[in-house]
Amino acid sequence: MAEPRYRYGGDSAIGALLLPERREILQEEQNQFIGYDDRGQAIVQTLPAQYGESEVDFSYSPIVRGAKATGSFLSDIFFGDANEQSEAAGKAVSAVRGVVGGLGDYASDQYQAGMAGGTIYDPETRQITEFDPALVMGGGSSGGGSALASGFRRSGGNRTEQSARMQRAQDLGFDTSQPLYHSTNSSFDSFELPKDGFLKYGKGVYTTPNAQYSDRYIRKNRDLESAYKEGANVMPLYARGRIGTEKDWEAARQEMLAEGVNPSGYNPMQEEIKRRLQEKGFDGLNMFGNEVIIYDPKNLRSINAEFDPAMSDSDMLLYSGGGRQGTAIAGGSALRESFRIGDEGFDPRFDSRAKEQQRILDTELTYEGSPIVRPEVSIFDYEGKPFRITMADRTKAGSRITGVEGVDYDLPVELQGGQDFMFANPAGREGQVWAQDRGATSAFLNSFMGLDGKPIADEVLMLPYRMAPSGGDFSTMTGEVMVTHARNAVSKRAKQQADKTIKEFYPAWKGIDNPESIDQIREMTGDPRKSLLQVMDRDLRNEGGLGIGQARLAVSDRAQYNAPDFNLQNVGIANPYGDSRFEVSGHRTYGQGLAGRPEGILREQDINVFELMPDLVSARGFDSVDSLLRADPATLAKEQYTLRRGTRGGVITEDILRDIEARRAN
Repeated sequence: MAEPRYRYGGDSAIGALLLPERREILQEEQNQFIGYDDRGQAIVQTLPAQYGESEVDFSYSPIVRGAKATGSFLSDIFFGDANEQSEAAGKAVSAVRGVVGGLGDYASDQYQAGMAGGTIYDPETRQITEFDPALVMGGGSSGGGSALASGFRRSGGNRTEQSARMQRAQDLGFDTSQPLYHSTNSSFDSFELPKDGFLKYGKGVYTTPNAQYSDRYIRKNRDLESAYKEGANVMPLYARGRIGTEKDWEAARQEMLAEGVNPSGYNPMQEEIKRRLQEKGFDGLNMFGNEVIIYDPKNLRSINAEFDPAMSDSDMLLYSGGGRQGTAIAGGSALRESFRIGDEGFDPRFDSRAKEQQRILDTELTYEGSPIVRPEVSIFDYEGKPFRITMADRTKAGSRITGVEGVDYDLPVELQGGQDFMFANPAGREGQVWAQDRGATSAFLNSFMGLDGKPIADEVLMLPYRMAPSGGDFSTMTGEVMVTHARNAVSKRAKQQADKTIKEFYPAWKGIDNPESIDQIREMTGDPRKSLLQVMDRDLRNEGGLGIGQARLAVSDRAQYNAPDFNLQNVGIANPYGDSRFEVSGHRTYGQGLAGRPEGILREQDINVFELMPDLVSARGFDSVDSLLRADPATLAKEQYTLRRGTRGGVITEDILRDIEARRAN
């Protein structure tokens, strides 16, 4: 009987490092070929990965499991005092960040070039950086924060050089219209085909046109080394040659069976199919659009290769041949973003203290993450659809805060949303449209049922409306960034005094310098968490720590710094029926997730949630929606409070849409 396989650690990169948890892998995620439809298109069913129950034990921590092989410094994490533990953990996470650090400047330059309209010039280095969408927009879907294309290239030349390089690539037969991606935990100059192991479709280099799909292979490997490097190297590549499809694969398989050839074992069978495909002139195989297997490494190049025609038959990735030139190829899967809050401005309610305004404006924030791809949709596309509304704080999703005010964090703070949670589900928890507190589950589910006890529809629109700037304080992320910043920037004396105060209302507090305190913030109820924020703001703000306004903005979505309260932003679809309607969300604050998928971001960003509920407005004593929207601030605050009580929704009718249209026309 085969030994059981396990997935170790939590669902995030940091969780993979620290959490003493494992779940048995009952079945890997896989695509199942069913047949063909009447148009000859392949019918594919994706079978999700299946895991056993979570088992928690200290020995399951990936760091503990790898400690023996990785050096004595790890013992400090588990057996040293608080300061030794903090220092050792910092070294560990620095290793993670070091993988992508070499290309961080390139990523930053690409981002700046894109925002500047295409090109920036650095007068100190006399270098031109051109924005290349093929390098940055790696693709994504509703699954979550995906790993973007890497291999950023700073050019000292001009557009002519780039065009000539691409022309050489095309002349050599490489398809430059669609990059392919390959995730790896190492760096190298050329690919070596695997000699053994499970080979899904035969020996070859496994790639994908979807960088997010590529990143899943790194997430599967949960030993210590891969936990350090999770998501770190995503190679963008160009391929050449004749690529078959699942139809060609099936035809070769049927041909083999008809001849009575039936090799024993999965791998020999796949190798025989591959051999037959190569005899028919195929250089690779595209299975269902997700997996592209290139049989010969000579038919792959980095998108940054020189494409030297004289070296066409080489297997080198960065150069088209000729010896071990240059460095090994590696790329950061995360785009680094850095900006001042003053570049955007902010709603003064993030922090109303006059003396804090300039400090907040001057605050620089640095993130790593993948820009979320959100299709644009219109409210007018959803006439006749039932909907439910829900509150959404302004927190950011799909990124990690790596530093504030020039302070580099030893443990980046992962941001989960917010509005964009539906686009950036935690890894391994894909397929959710929303997350909420467990206490709200029953009422929310009941709202999807009609008076007859039957579901109102198979699918229901989820329309989150925006909360006030302080709404994110309930989330653990605000406290996490304040404590993380203090750990890296505040004097030991000031931290000790703050720890003493925190222990007065939370006796179990392990201390700012202990990374485990972050887990404690996640376990706190609302009142201790609020008190924690007050201590960090009041006692450490002028000791090198962050003020509450800085922290609120650091964890917020930049696009919502100045956005109006109670407006709609994203549209999702809830699938509230069946056994999987609610499950563990993976969100650190809101523990239960609602099954569903994202639709997109509204083109009409000025729609107030009350515009969709004229009956509620009338029941509250207003003669029209316009009357409510023109009411004085005190009245609006009262109505907004009423809206938050209970679960509300309705149907998007033609009359509602006409009123929205007429209101904007006037």
